[in-house]
Amino acid sequence: MIHDLLDITSIAHGKIALDKEPADVGILLSEAVEQVRPLLERRAHRLILPQTAGSFSVLGDRKRLIQVIANLLNNAAKYTPEGGVIQVHLESSADDVVLAIQDNGIGMEQEMLPHVFEMFAQAKRPADGAVGGLGIGLSLVKGLVEAHGGRITVASGGLGTGTKVTVTLPHLAEVSASAV
Repeated sequence: MIHDLLDITSIAHGKIALDKEPADVGILLSEAVEQVRPLLERRAHRLILPQTAGSFSVLGDRKRLIQVIANLLNNAAKYTPEGGVIQVHLESSADDVVLAIQDNGIGMEQEMLPHVFEMFAQAKRPADGAVGGLGIGLSLVKGLVEAHGGRITVASGGLGTGTKVTVTLPHLAEVSASAV
């Protein structure tokens, strides 16, 4: 938690140090899934991963982008009742790489959506005893995504309808071997 608060402070002051290099979001997703897998298994969730091929290259800090994806998967797992479904979508265009994580969990009230990325913002807690957070993670995630030149959105149809979080990052054009 202290590291997250320090990270948020650094982001707020424009002093976050990112070690940017070409990275494939599909590979980063795999690494994030491995970090979250114990929680997914403990809660008996069904995780549906994309079966797409293509270029998902971005210019980013691998460690920080894995942190972003793992945080979003962790939230989906925490706020989805046991045995729920979490689906990940990954697509790219000439300009963007889009990663979306959608769950069939508890969802969010419409009044909460505009505030979800604010520090210490918290939605209603799940009734199944799952532990909620402190309201720091999504603020940190938003700052890290924006530090990479991206954007993040959240959507929910209301309580009981699940949540979809979408991260959009600038697509890195493939660099030819002769350009290196």
